[in-house]
Amino acid sequence: MKNKTAQNDSTKYNSSDNKTLVKVKQFDYRQIAKLIILAGIVYFTVTNVTTFFVFLKYLLGILAPVIIGLFLAFTLNLPLTWLENKVFTGTSPLMKKIKRPLSLILSILLLLGIIALVVILVIPQSVEAIQVISKQVPGYYESIMAWVKERDITWLTEYVENLNFSENDWSKGLIGNVGNVAGDLFKGVSGVLGGLINAVIGLTFAAFMLVSKETLLRQLKHVMEAYMTSEKRYEVKGVTNVIGKTFHNYIIGQVTEAMVMGVLTTLLMLLLGFPYATVIGPLTGLSSLIPMIGAFLGGAVGFLLILTVNPMQALLFLLFIIVLQQLDGMFIYPRVVGNSVELPPLWVFFAVTIGGALFGFIGTFLGVPILAVIYQLVKANVAKRRRDFNQGDKPRIGNLLDKGMDLVDNKNPENKV
Repeated sequence: MKNKTAQNDSTKYNSSDNKTLVKVKQFDYRQIAKLIILAGIVYFTVTNVTTFFVFLKYLLGILAPVIIGLFLAFTLNLPLTWLENKVFTGTSPLMKKIKRPLSLILSILLLLGIIALVVILVIPQSVEAIQVISKQVPGYYESIMAWVKERDITWLTEYVENLNFSENDWSKGLIGNVGNVAGDLFKGVSGVLGGLINAVIGLTFAAFMLVSKETLLRQLKHVMEAYMTSEKRYEVKGVTNVIGKTFHNYIIGQVTEAMVMGVLTTLLMLLLGFPYATVIGPLTGLSSLIPMIGAFLGGAVGFLLILTVNPMQALLFLLFIIVLQQLDGMFIYPRVVGNSVELPPLWVFFAVTIGGALFGFIGTFLGVPILAVIYQLVKANVAKRRRDFNQGDKPRIGNLLDKGMDLVDNKNPENKV
């Protein structure tokens, strides 16, 4: 009897030991495979950095309409949701049927109206400023020549005379460079047309997403239920919640920062006595929607406008806008937008700088929210691991989020990251 009991215990032990061994082997094989794949990706990226970034830019170019569409969908969803909940609140069957299309149309019209306002403010004023400046250049040249001759500076007189800024020479110079100008103009027009096509496709994509967003979410839920465990679905839901919250807050932060810059620029220009304050100020605010560098674009137009009135004031305005932009880049933008997406100012500056250097305009615009998402996910994972470690449990690999972003208990200093 004792032998049978010992044999049964031995069989159970061996069976349990074999199961454990199988699990360990499976775990080891999977981990080794993951490490090999990761090492291969890292090795290829490090040894082919140029090729990797060229491919990444090419891929972003192909996906540009989709990326624009997703961003427009996030942007338009803000006024669309507000209109549905605050304006079109009727409960009749007809109102329930038409409130989504009406809200979407009004949201698109609002966006197009803002773009049209920027175009109306920028293009006519810029064209007029360039025309005035081109007519005034010969006069500026004569004034400079008179000033130089009065000082009797030989080398400077010879240098200025060689500039040949007479009206005829200016015209000949322009005519002689018609080929180069035409080539640059063609490239510029091609780029603008490509951007417009991507914008139209992106807007169409966003409209379809918003019209049927409940259906898309329901279909996504069904796919996840079919192919994922409940734990994985929970983690994916937590990640998507972080992404949605971050982009939502980023858009609100961008608009807030643009309003701050517009009001601040207008008030300071009025106090300092600059002309066109009520035009340049709002324009600077609208252009600030482009992260970090947008104010410079508005400042360039403002410089041209003021140059037609007073060149000295134009130079002072240029100094003013540079100082203001530095303050915005170092203090206002990182704090306003950084606080909205819960990203420290240092990382905001890093995201805009590196994103713009690597991927141009798209990188400048999307660098902050993407890095903010990564920051929040890593922050949550670190808090989860620290909490499990303090409780004596080993943190589970892949258990990224638990109740969304509620992992980090801000009232408990030990959980702060």
